[in-house]
Amino acid sequence: MKMTIFFDGSFWCGIIEYLDKNGAYRAYRHLFGKEPKNAELLAFVNGQLSSILARNEQKVPSETAVDESPL
Repeated sequence: MKMTIFFDGSFWCGIIEYLDKNGAYRAYRHLFGKEPKNAELLAFVNGQLSSILARNEQKVPSETAVDESPL
């Protein structure tokens, strides 16, 4: 699992990347808003993150077209 924190020009965001139990790559974007402090990041990882990952494991991925345009 990897979490990258960055400022998108308006808000601080976190991208969580991981492989699910079936080996499929998954990514989740979390909006922090203001710049998160270390304590807030730790609370997120130890609290919300596990429930977010569990919810995402329950969702069935849908087939959608991939937008290959640059960000």
